[in-house]
Amino acid sequence: MQTDTENQIEPQSTPEHGRAPELTDETQSRSWADCTPKPQNSRFDWGPDNDDLLVPSQPALAVYVNPWGQIVIRQEGEIFQDDSYVIIGSAHVPALIEKLQELISDTDLPSL
Repeated sequence: MQTDTENQIEPQSTPEHGRAPELTDETQSRSWADCTPKPQNSRFDWGPDNDDLLVPSQPALAVYVNPWGQIVIRQEGEIFQDDSYVIIGSAHVPALIEKLQELISDTDLPSL
């Protein structure tokens, strides 16, 4: 019969076993910037032409109905700026949806 200590598995701390190496005084003193290679000009390109950019920055967006029955599209404001609003009468929503679908089909955007 095996004892509890015989059943225990030693934790692996080497990268070969899929785990990060143990923290040492040397690795703890490094910043994230030390761990990520920098482009030669030390400025990362956040523009739309950068194929490495997978999730572009975008303010949060909310859509809801206000007390007057209008559709409100609200976009989160930048730091120290107010939110932006687009208020649409419900009678105009079908035209908006049609135009948005037209724009999607006329561009390289993925269709819904």
